[in-house]
Amino acid sequence: MFALVLGDSRSLPRGTAKVSYRETYPYLMEAWWKARSEDGNVTIWPWADGSLLIQEVLERYKKFRFYFGDARLDVCLVMVGLVDCAPRPLSWGARDRLSRWPEPVKRLAIRWLHRHRPWLLSHGLFFRFTEPVPFRKTFGELVQGISKGFQRGYVINIAPAAELNYARSAGLKESIEEYNTLIAQETARFDNLALVDIWGDFMYGGVPLEAYLCDDDGMHFTAQGHWRVHELIVREEQRRSRAWKGGGPA
Repeated sequence: MFALVLGDSRSLPRGTAKVSYRETYPYLMEAWWKARSEDGNVTIWPWADGSLLIQEVLERYKKFRFYFGDARLDVCLVMVGLVDCAPRPLSWGARDRLSRWPEPVKRLAIRWLHRHRPWLLSHGLFFRFTEPVPFRKTFGELVQGISKGFQRGYVINIAPAAELNYARSAGLKESIEEYNTLIAQETARFDNLALVDIWGDFMYGGVPLEAYLCDDDGMHFTAQGHWRVHELIVREEQRRSRAWKGGGPA
């Protein structure tokens, strides 16, 4: 069995929070599948990285296919969207120009932007790296490729953030909800893809959100958060494993 992991750094270990690879949801899924396979031959291929935009994830998937060919593989796990939807006080072009400033001046500007970020966002300086329309288009192309290239896929939506993040990033919660709607709509087009709703479970599952999110940034998962994501994927795997119809638009 072969499983590809696509997305951003939330599928990866986190040294600052003492979350090891063996505690991440991809490793937990690998162990779960191995325990249930006849020969224990399960390979998890991590193809995720930090701060990836949806366009970059799509490009990585195309590169994966260049090396692995077009054969239909077993499972794909994908988690994207947070980097795209998070509100920022500078546009992509402005950030690029800032990156070329002299280092001392750049440090001062970045410090000022961090200090005044809530005010700037709430007063109209509100940019997202990928706006909803291009996000839907690119994400739709990605999940279409996954549906065609894998027997089944699990699309994990954007988890909620800690309240502190909402306080310093005005509009973040609403943006996550908007992009999660797009993720759900595009995923529902394919009958061999299942949505794993960690947003709903983390928000309304009865466990304090702080148990699932790291203290250092309020975004990445604790070991308990990874375990919960793994449990939700397992739930979908068990619920739908006998109902897959072979892919293609629903």
